[in-house]
Amino acid sequence: MTQDNELSGLLRQIEVESVSLSQAEQDAIQLASEMAVHSGNGQTVIDEKVNNIQAVVTSDTLNVSQRIRSLSRLGLKTGEIQKALNGWYIGKTGRELRYQHVRNVLLTPVKKD
Repeated sequence: MTQDNELSGLLRQIEVESVSLSQAEQDAIQLASEMAVHSGNGQTVIDEKVNNIQAVVTSDTLNVSQRIRSLSRLGLKTGEIQKALNGWYIGKTGRELRYQHVRNVLLTPVKKD
C-alpha cells in the first residue's frame, strides 16, 4: 500500500511539473506514468522511464522512424508509441501520426546503407 501512495504522489508531481511542457512531452510523461503504475514498479523506474521516453520524443537528431524504433526498444507497444509521438508529430506536420504508420515502421526492416 505504501508503494501505491508513493506512485500517486509522484504522478501528482509529474502533473504539476508538466504545466510548462509541450503537449508532446506531456503525452510522453502521461504514457510512461500509466505504464509504471500498471507494472507496479518503484519511483526510480518511473523516473528513468519518463526521462527516456521524453528524451526520445524531444530529440532534435532523430527522424520519425528512429523515434518509433527507439520507443519500441524501450518497451512501448504500437498504440502507446502512436500516442506518445502524436502531439509532437501534429506540431511538426499539422497531421496526426497514424497507428498504421507506426506499425509499418516496426514491421519494415531497417535498410542498410
